[in-house]
Amino acid sequence: MRKVITILLLLLLCGSISISADHHISELELLRGAVKLNSEEKAFLNKIRERGYIKAACREKPSVYELTEDGKIIGFHYRMMELFSQFIGVELKVEIVSFEDLYSNGDEIGERVITDADYSYDPGIFNDVDLISDTLTVLPWRLKIMDIIPLYPVKQLLILRDGESIDILQKLVSYKIAVREYSSYHMKFMEIGQHLGLRFTFKFVDDTTFQIREILDGSADISAQDSDLCILIKKQHPDLAIGLPISDIQMIGWGVSHNSPLMSSILKKYFTAVKGMHLFHRIWEEEFHFKYLEYWQMLR
Repeated sequence: MRKVITILLLLLLCGSISISADHHISELELLRGAVKLNSEEKAFLNKIRERGYIKAACREKPSVYELTEDGKIIGFHYRMMELFSQFIGVELKVEIVSFEDLYSNGDEIGERVITDADYSYDPGIFNDVDLISDTLTVLPWRLKIMDIIPLYPVKQLLILRDGESIDILQKLVSYKIAVREYSSYHMKFMEIGQHLGLRFTFKFVDDTTFQIREILDGSADISAQDSDLCILIKKQHPDLAIGLPISDIQMIGWGVSHNSPLMSSILKKYFTAVKGMHLFHRIWEEEFHFKYLEYWQMLR
């Protein structure tokens, strides 16, 4: 099920933009100056400006999009999408979707797209939105069905109840593992099982956002989450513990249709420019309560 939320960003009002701090005006102008667009990319953005909005799909989950009790929208990826719409000069529309919606072509996500090298399709989500602003792990099968523009690195870390520990991955065979089928976590656990010659017991959930809930209510023993999410999960659930990494460094990013190469190229330039500015680091620290450079050091 999807729901659409419109966030009207009045970029220029009495000489200031929607975020009223004066220094943000200069940062936004610096960002616009740092993104060097060619004539085709400029024409593409002009068409979006004529339409008046940009529409992004995302899930309602920590680090992406959450609505607080006082009605404030938080989430690093939402903030980065909000900034992208300000960069273009249009309002932002957000469509809240499920994991299935992100990758589906109308049917359930099947094993064929993962195992058949010649099989691909266009996800139906791109009939309704311009891009996906979410934590999409870059995986080969996903790159067959969309462009994923890398944003920052993660490692997958085990999540388990506080007081429990796993010192070697072979012990995973004794646990029930909560994952969303065909998610990056499921793929990594399957890879580990094949490498070790072990068969793991899975508790499949409808969305990766439900994996933690399964541990909390006792339906499963263990799961995994990306390292950026682990920072937030530990703050929200002190009764959970962060365990061993189960992956090397991976990249997560945003999704764009293969049929929209100009959006992909603009987004790449936007990410490159904003990551070189203090603005990116400030948004990261405000949302994760953890410095980005410290996060990088933790991963390494």
